[in-house]
Amino acid sequence: MEKEKLLKLINGETLSDKDISEVLYDICDTVHASCDSECPVYETLNGKQCECFKNGAEMLKRLRK
Repeated sequence: MEKEKLLKLINGETLSDKDISEVLYDICDTVHASCDSECPVYETLNGKQCECFKNGAEMLKRLRK
């Protein structure tokens, strides 16, 4: 998580959807090749291929379902 977003949380500020999407993108960028439990979307897939590849906004939509 970027320092800026972490500081927002520490200071009691709310992260925007854009902030959350950026964090999700960063996670995907880091673990997409292994597509494992490090990704919060992984558990929603039930063995299906992820359609959210490096798209934080789509990842957020899927998690909010």
